[in-house]
Amino acid sequence: MTSIAAEFPDVPHRYCDNHFLRDVAKPVLEADSHAKVQMRRKVRGLRTVEQAVLKQQRQSHEESLADPDSPAVGPTTPSDR
Repeated sequence: MTSIAAEFPDVPHRYCDNHFLRDVAKPVLEADSHAKVQMRRKVRGLRTVEQAVLKQQRQSHEESLADPDSPAVGPTTPSDR
């Protein structure tokens, strides 16, 4: 650093573009990380709820297949047609 100042005495010190952008981005990255943690706290446990709903839909669909007089419940897939 001192050798650069000695070689260019009238030029003020500047940040390297990469270091400048890295330092500018730090607060954004920290805020993003915090937002991810908050989001994960909110959605934690939703996967088990989703699995329970899907299991219930499968059971209803299987029951409707076993009883041809009852209307079909739940979404149909191309293999069901």
